[in-house]
Amino acid sequence: MLLVDDSEDLRHVLSLFLTSVGYECDGAGSAGEAMRFADSGVEYDVAVVDLVLCDKPGVSVCTEFSRRGLPVIVLTGLDQTIARRLCGPNVPVLVKPFDLCELGRTVSEQIGRQNKCRCPLSAERDHI
Repeated sequence: MLLVDDSEDLRHVLSLFLTSVGYECDGAGSAGEAMRFADSGVEYDVAVVDLVLCDKPGVSVCTEFSRRGLPVIVLTGLDQTIARRLCGPNVPVLVKPFDLCELGRTVSEQIGRQNKCRCPLSAERDHI
């Protein structure tokens, strides 16, 4: 999976969580870096992309990934209605702060994973 967010701290936390539930993650801090990862030949199952990036709007990354057939999950601090207008009605949107277990479920759904991830945090209900 490719995590695209210009917050290094958030990428780190998301990567730790997603790795703990069985996913492999690469992290990109900008749209340019995300495109370099996408062009590297690694085949990603899904991309988790923040809508607001430092060098280019995240929606342009989402559009390009969708064009390539890569499922996208959008993270945003914006209103969900606005994010859906920008990205389309079929793109899952998680509004910050979001529940880590919800992210895990959404990733599982996007890639059609049969063994849905068991969230180690479900009793704690941590939010990012």
